[in-house]
Order: sequence, then C-alpha cells, then structure tokens
Amino acid sequence: MCWALVLACTAVVLWVRALPSSLPAAEELTERMAWRKVRERLAAEQTNRPAGEEGKARVEEAAREWVENNRAEYDAAKASLTVQLKSDMSFEAGDGRRYAYLGDFDSYVWLRNARNYLRQGTTCDAVVDGECRDSYGHAPVGSRMIYNRSLHIAAIVGVHKLATLFNPGYPLSASAFLVQVLVGALGALPAFFLGRHFGGNLGGLFAALLISLQPVFLYRSLGSDNDVWNVVLPLFIGWAALAALKSPKILLAGTYAVLAGAWTGIHASVWRGWVFTYAVVLCAALGYLALVGIRQAMREGVRRLWQAEEVRKIACVVVAYYVAAGLFTLLAGAGDSGFFGPLQSIAADLRSRLDISEKAATRNLWPPVFNTVGELRRPYSEGIVRLMGGALFFFGGWLGLLSLLLPKRGWRWPEFTLAGSTTVLHVLGYYVFAASDLGNAVVLLFALLPGAYLIFRVCSRSSDRNFDPGPALLILVWFIVALSMFYYGTRFSILFVVPFGVAFGAGADRVRQWLAGQMLRMAPRFPSIASAASYAVMLAVLAPPVLAGYATAKNHRPDIHSAWWNSLGKIREESRPDAIVNVWWDYGYWAKYAAERRVSHDGGSLQTHLPHWLAKALVAPTEAESRGILRMLDCGSDATPLPEGAQGAYGKLRATGLDDVAAYAILLKVVKLSRAEAERYLADRGLTPAQQRDILAATHCRPPEAFLVLSRDMMRAEKWIRLGTWDVARAYLAHRTRRLPRDLGEQELRDRFDASPAEARAFYKRLAAMESATEIADYVAPPQRLISREWVSCGSADGGAEMSCRIAVPHEGQTKILYFLYDPALPKEGRLKDDQGEGRPAVTLVAGAERLEESAALSPEFPEVGVLMDPANQRILIGSPLLIRSTIVRLLYLGERYPKYFKPFDRRSTLLGDEVTTWKIEWEGE
Repeated sequence: MCWALVLACTAVVLWVRALPSSLPAAEELTERMAWRKVRERLAAEQTNRPAGEEGKARVEEAAREWVENNRAEYDAAKASLTVQLKSDMSFEAGDGRRYAYLGDFDSYVWLRNARNYLRQGTTCDAVVDGECRDSYGHAPVGSRMIYNRSLHIAAIVGVHKLATLFNPGYPLSASAFLVQVLVGALGALPAFFLGRHFGGNLGGLFAALLISLQPVFLYRSLGSDNDVWNVVLPLFIGWAALAALKSPKILLAGTYAVLAGAWTGIHASVWRGWVFTYAVVLCAALGYLALVGIRQAMREGVRRLWQAEEVRKIACVVVAYYVAAGLFTLLAGAGDSGFFGPLQSIAADLRSRLDISEKAATRNLWPPVFNTVGELRRPYSEGIVRLMGGALFFFGGWLGLLSLLLPKRGWRWPEFTLAGSTTVLHVLGYYVFAASDLGNAVVLLFALLPGAYLIFRVCSRSSDRNFDPGPALLILVWFIVALSMFYYGTRFSILFVVPFGVAFGAGADRVRQWLAGQMLRMAPRFPSIASAASYAVMLAVLAPPVLAGYATAKNHRPDIHSAWWNSLGKIREESRPDAIVNVWWDYGYWAKYAAERRVSHDGGSLQTHLPHWLAKALVAPTEAESRGILRMLDCGSDATPLPEGAQGAYGKLRATGLDDVAAYAILLKVVKLSRAEAERYLADRGLTPAQQRDILAATHCRPPEAFLVLSRDMMRAEKWIRLGTWDVARAYLAHRTRRLPRDLGEQELRDRFDASPAEARAFYKRLAAMESATEIADYVAPPQRLISREWVSCGSADGGAEMSCRIAVPHEGQTKILYFLYDPALPKEGRLKDDQGEGRPAVTLVAGAERLEESAALSPEFPEVGVLMDPANQRILIGSPLLIRSTIVRLLYLGERYPKYFKPFDRRSTLLGDEVTTWKIEWEGE
C-alpha cells in the first residue's frame, strides 16, 4: 500500500509538471479573447444602448445570443486564435516539431551554461587567472561566473545527451524542461516518507501532494529555473536527518547523519542559499541534544549524562552531520561555509546592523534595486495566508504543527494552555492584524510557546518517557524559521513549503483518527465503514490544493515569446560578434542565449549600479543624454561594488579621491557633453591629464556596435522608472544632511551644495520637515507613470472644431474622468478639464510633421500631468511630465518618426499585445 501511494503521487506530479509543454494556457486565453472580440464588436454596433451596468448587461446578453446562433463561426475564430497564440509561445526545432519556449527569465542562464558545456566542455566563457568568467555579462568588462559547477547544469546536459540519442533534433530547452519534471516528481518520494513518519500513509499522501503541487513551488519551478532543487534536495536532507534522529543505534544514526551531510553538499552545488536547510537541521539536532541532556540530567544527575546511550547517539548525529556537511560542501565549491556558514551569516548581519562608519552612512545613496524585483516584495500576513491556500488551509498547517507536539489524549493544563494561546495568537496575527507589519513578531511569540512547552514536557517528572522530541523539533524549527524568512520576500515561500506540507499531513491524520472515533461511536457495528468514511472526508480536503496545483500548471505560459525570440535572433544573424545589447535586466539572460551577444546587464546585475544607469538612460528627456549614458555603459560599464566596477567611469572618478556624491554629479554632467567639452569640464574640476584620459576612455570611447531593445510590457511595471528618477545628491540630502543638527546641516548645504545662508536655512527646514518614508522616497526618486498605457482617441466635441479626449483615471478604487480639449490649429494651447476645474498641464508635446515640439506652462493648473499629442492621428498619451518627455516613451509610442541616434532595426508584436522594438545606436556625430 505504501509504495503504491508513492508511485501514484509520483505519477500525478509527473503529469501535472508536464502540462505546460502542450500550452493549455493558450486555449484558456483564446476563449477569453474570442469572447472579448464578439463583445467589443456588438458594443460598437449598439450605439443607443443605455449607459452604465445596464448597457454592459445588454451587450453581454447580445454576445451570448450571437455565440449560440453562430457557434461554428465562433469555434473557427477561436481555433484560429489558438493556433496563432501557440505559435507565439513556441518554436520549431531541428526535428520539425514545435516546442514551447522555456518558461521564465533565469532559466536561460542555466540553458546557456549547459550549451557552453556541450559546445566547449566547460560552462565558462573564459578562464582568467583561474577564475571562471562570464564574458557576455556586464559588457564590456564581464563578470565572475557563480554557478559554473551547478548540479542543475549537469542534469540538463545529462538529460539532453540521453534525449538526443533517440532524437538528434531534440532541443536543449526541452531537455531543461524535462529536468524540472523529473526532479519535481522525484521529490514525492522523500516528501511521502517524511509525512508518513508523523501521520501514517495519509500523512505521507498529504505531504507528497501538498509539497509537490504547492502553487508557489510550481510557479517558481515550472519555468526550469533551479528552484525545483531547492525544495527536493531539502526534502532528502530532512528525510535523512529524520532517520538519523529516530535511529535506535549510534552507528546507524551516524550513517544517516553523514547521508544528510552528503545531500547538503549536493544542495550547495545548486544554490547559495543551501545554508538555510543546513542551519535548520543543525539547530534542531542541537536543540534535541539539549532537551535530552536536560531530561537525563534531571533524572540521573549531570555526572551520568554521558553514560546515557540516547545522549551519545544524538551527539554523534550532531558531530557527524556537522563534519560531513562541512566536507561535502567544501567539495561542492562552497569553501568553509559548511563549517562556519551560520556563524558567518549571523556575524555579517550584526556587522551590517552595527556599522556606523561613513561608508554605512552613505550605503543608501544608490537606489535599492532589489525592491523592484517582484519576488522580493515583502508580504504581510494576509499575503502569506493567500499564497499558502487560504485561511482554512493555513490554519490547518498551524494546527498540524501543534499536533506534532501535543499527545493524542490525556491533556492537562499545559496542553490546553498551548493550544488556546497559539490559536489566539494565530487569530490575532493572521486575521485581526493580517494587513499590518507584525508578521515576524507573531512568529517569534509563536516560537516561544511551543519551545517552552517542549522544555516543560521533556523535563516534567510526570512526562511520558516514550516521548521523543527530536522529529517534532526538526519540523518545528523548520516551520518557524521558514515562516520568518517568508516575511523577507515571496521568493522565500518555497522554503516554507516543506514544513507546512509535513505539518498539514500530520494534522490531517490526527483529524482522521478523531473522525473515525466519532463515527465508530455512532455506528459501532461498522468499524470498516467508519474508517473508510474518515479517509474519504480527508481525501476531499486534499482535493482543493491538488486542483490549485493543477490549475497553476495548466495556466502556466512562457514569459518569452516569438517577438522576443525573433528580434534577438535577428541581432544574432545581422550584428558583429562583439556587439552589445542594451536591454532591461529581466531580459538580459534571453539576449545572451538567443542573440549570443554581450549584454550591458542581466539578472546578475541587481547588486550593481547598472540598473540605475540604464533606467536613467530610458527616462532621459533627450536622445543625446540617453545615448551618452549608454555610451558610458558600453565603454566601461559601472559594475560597482563588484571588482569590475573599477574599470568604469564612476569607479575611476572615485579612485581620484572624490566621494560618492561628487563623482556621481561629475559623471552625470560628463555623459551629456562631447568629448572635447567633457575634457575641459574635467580639467576645470582639477583632474590631471592622465586622470582625464582614463575617465574619458570609459565615457567617450568608440564603442562596439550596440543595440537597445525595448518591450511595451515595460510600461506595465512602474518600479523600474523610479530607478531612473533616483538622484544620488537628493538621497544624500534626505539620508544624511537631514539627520544632521540644524547648524551642521546648513553648513553642509553651504559648503557642499553652494547654497547661500538664506537658501541653506530654507532648504534645511524643508528637509527636516520630511518624516514619512513615502515622503522621503518621493523626494529622492519622484514617482512617474503613464495614466493610460495606450493612446487615447480624440473626437470632435459637439460637432465643432475643438477636439475632446476622454481619459479614465483610476483613483482610490474608483474611476475618475478627465478630459483634454484642444484646437487642431493651436494644439500647444490644449487644456485639461476635470470636475474641479480646467487648465494647462505642466508640459505639452506635439508630434508635428517635422519635429516634436514641446511647450511648458509657467504656472500649470495640473503640475503633475504631461500630455503627448499626435494631432495627425487624433490621439494623445497622458502621464507624469518627466515620463511623457522620456526617451522610452518617444521610441515606443512615436516609433521611427524623430530618432536621430536610435535607428530602427526591428519591430515585432504578439497576439497578446506586447511589442518588442530594437534600435541600433548611432555612435557617430555629437
């Protein structure tokens, strides 16, 4: 029965994980698209329909009636859309078959490394002084390759070699997809046996399916990133550790501990975060040793402590695991982290918190790039509850954890106190205050309660001598620490999947036993029926999370599509081998793989200044400034604080003795100037001729052929824009000058920023008045957005000459209507109108026949709004003034009409509305 369940779980996981390969998401999308097309067409025909909800209902009814009467036509249209959409999401391989693109962004770094190995026998692009280098990242300086010896790469290579034995044309990306399918299914084995220890076969079934099909785990791993290993390998580590803790013999326990250490070493070859599971197991084993030692000392005295076989066994487990993990992680290339990793992490955190040096004071001068990464967004408790399946399921996992600690019967006041207090704490933390920032405080309090109960239960003279706290402590520590990490970013949700699934499975079996007992009391003559009914009830409970996992896999679709793939393919085919592709970091790994060209930055650039500079180039108000920043990046990059940062202009300015603010201000000025002007400017700042030449080599070199690739999807994410509007000088003022005493603050404004005494007093007063984090953030990086991401059509107002453009503006959960009115003969005089009044926007840009004309209002009634007008096509774009004037808006929305330094190279779109545009950067001319 046991192995039959394991095989069944494995088969289900294999099937679910393989679903995205057939692109079922395309069929779901085309159903909605076909219905929307019908509805929009009928809405356009019903010109006299009532306004509001009544009109919408009438259109919906008409659409349903049309589909019923024209089913064949509707199905044919839907089938045609499905073919088009699947074509956008797939490619034709060498064997003549179509395969879905690999799913996400980071999966392409592993794919490129695997391709490197298959082509040249090493994952490295080059080896310099014994260091494996990525020559395609941080162009032109390159970067150190971190995961060059990853098991994930080896698995892709191995699967591909096996697959091509049977099908030589089998694509490498399909082999990478198979890796996550096979490894994910393999995880059902340890998950089942972990759950089985605490909850029998039912607990094993719950654990295997809840862990393997958890939506957040599937979402993060179906794209073939290495995250599948970061759940499966901890499962094997936990399984071996559990076997070590519960083994009756010292030799067997030590053997299992060494096996757990070996699995830890394998994990270290896949992910730098392997220290998490290692620390959990080590802390649980040490805690177990402490509990057993206390119990033994209380019963037989401290002097006889070491004579107890149980104490010696657990001590053997601790030492064996510590030594084995240290050795195996050392072999995996993790250095001495296996011996000192947790202590090093704690020490680094303390140093960071206690650092009061000048360097620490200016650490926040540069934008927090990681805050723009969606998976690192810090969730509140309500978000965690939602991601884990909802309130009832999250509470079920919580109760399951308690079931590991509490006896099945014979409760006394300690048991009732623990159950009651933790339930109250759960309700307060995850329901009453779920939308507040109290998450980790709740976790800390929750950790104290079971911890105190365990100590009481182990040390109590009336306690059950057969109670073994070790296995329960392993899951308890894992659950608490993983839940705490969850609050540091949704990325860490996968760390919580394993302990949650095991705890839920244990609780499910406890509930089943209780149900069976209650049913047996009602029908004592039918014990088999009572048992079967209790199992049926619990299997029904398992259905929703399994279906949620199925839905996640079914709706999964690749982020990359044919527009991206073909655009990058054209660069590969028509550019020089040393060309550089400037593309937002999300898409950098795609460009390195598909275009096979160097990129200015990618997903490995988040800790550097590079995202800030590219964002600043995109929001720059002039082409010249945008090109100047891109030239600086393509001449010397700015990989600060990495060692390669010294080769960039910013690093060279800092090397002259300038501080962060001064170096940044000079560089921002230099990139806007011609080489001759920049040379004079640097000389005026007191830099020597040698320093000038060194800096200009990194700002005004003759760069290689370069491209800028943009996606319309970028306008849907506004966080990156704030990286471009970020000002280092303002950050210094907000985070340092503002915190100084008034006299010192005013003096710094006079000395550093050349303010007059009156200006310094007024400016310091303004700085000191800023209190909220939002106010400070908006000062340092003014928020910018497009109110409408698509062109807004305009029409004649009341049949007259004046044109009217109606804009729907989302505002505090409602829709506010805004109008832009203009005379076609005098478009610059256009004005905005809302329910509060009428007046000029801050800036108006008019796309004329020959050039883009700009008009700025001296005293605008709408200072936070800018308008881009296209009178010839009777449409406008409306948004924040800086963004409306930006390079990215001009290139994406006005296309080929005005660029001087950005030459059109390629433009492609998809059925879902994304558009990818490629521009060749013209370096000649000032």
